Amino acid sequence: MNCLKEYIEIFDSFSPGLADEWEEDDLWNSGNETPLHSLFSFYSHFVAERLNDVSLVNRKKLFAYIESIMLSNDGNARDAAATCFLENLLHVSGVKFDKQIFFPYLGSESIEFLKTWDDFNNVKTDGLW
Repeated sequence: MNCLKEYIEIFDSFSPGLADEWEEDDLWNSGNETPLHSLFSFYSHFVAERLNDVSLVNRKKLFAYIESIMLSNDGNARDAAATCFLENLLHVSGVKFDKQIFFPYLGSESIEFLKTWDDFNNVKTDGLW
């Protein structure tokens, strides 16, 4: 049950520069009234553009943290992590991004969610299965 600011600090520790870009953003960031889902969406695009630059240690920490949210009792955070972070990474557009780069770091709950999403869309994402 972290507040938005805590999530920003945690995400910034995995992907330095996130906090500064979030602060400057006026499309996703609407101050104290910003929904958690907006932050997770923003972060998915931030990660997609920079994942190659994130250290292997921080990749592991990032996706372990997402997995911990997926396993949490916080439905709002779990929904944001699933639908606004994981789904977005799987279907990111407009960015040259090899999505298979993050598959090895996914936890079992995250993988299960993405496979269910694939089933819903009647696709099989290469490397996920």
